[in-house]
Amino acid sequence: MTICESFLRDHAGLIHDTDHLLSTRGWSSHWLTRHILGSHLDDMYHLVHHWCPQIPWRHLPQAAALAAKHLDRWDEVPRCSGFLFRRRATPDQPCVIDDISAR
Repeated sequence: MTICESFLRDHAGLIHDTDHLLSTRGWSSHWLTRHILGSHLDDMYHLVHHWCPQIPWRHLPQAAALAAKHLDRWDEVPRCSGFLFRRRATPDQPCVIDDISAR
């Protein structure tokens, strides 16, 4: 994974936003796509990682659950399903490429 790929999937189109809640996206994808792009698990915990980089990756799901429970604006976090193409399981969420081009 290069820095360019990481920026593209996690921050492109969002970096200009001064609201830290909206400056990075979470995304899920097929396991093969994650493997090719070098992502661990699904990257739906990326925002929590930015807020608290000292939390080990294996504890990010629990940290994200706490944030979802206690943060009123948690539903505003940009989320995508799929990188190049929208996943069939979540047709209401854009893929990363669609989200970037819409911004």
